[in-house]
Amino acid sequence: MLNRVEVPDFSNLEDAKKIITAINLLTEPMSGGVSGPVGYFYDEEISPKGSLGKIDIKIKDGETISVEVNKYNMWDEDQPQGNQQLRNVLCEEKSEQIISNSYASYSATEKISDNTFRYSSLYVDYLIPFVSRYYLEKLGKNSIDWFDSETNEKLVITDDLDDFWSFS
Repeated sequence: MLNRVEVPDFSNLEDAKKIITAINLLTEPMSGGVSGPVGYFYDEEISPKGSLGKIDIKIKDGETISVEVNKYNMWDEDQPQGNQQLRNVLCEEKSEQIISNSYASYSATEKISDNTFRYSSLYVDYLIPFVSRYYLEKLGKNSIDWFDSETNEKLVITDDLDDFWSFS
């Protein structure tokens, strides 16, 4: 999480899903992009099912922030204080070093070593699309494989698609 959020030692799957969902909901755009998780937070029409309750997230300075796992307009000041606070931590642009030479629409400003790159100004972008692109890059692929959820057969997508993700 770009050295901003401590990745917890998850004690159960539900807590892992809530933290991933909370961070994704704070950084996903209001329109476009890749929505998710479908079936967990969103229904099949990509409409929010409602709050999943609260989860505590520890940031790198040691502070613990209580976040409501729910969808709000990204810059809405009416959302809970903890959500606003974590959003500000995630969206603060600052210098970072990571193991990828590209991140979202950013390109590294300096190569530190074979696998470390510096960015002069970076913020946490949409979580799941970045992880997906990083994973694909490591596999040497340039697109996601889509499968029919009923038959498990690989699909050939020729039209634009409303992208979404889900927990398997």
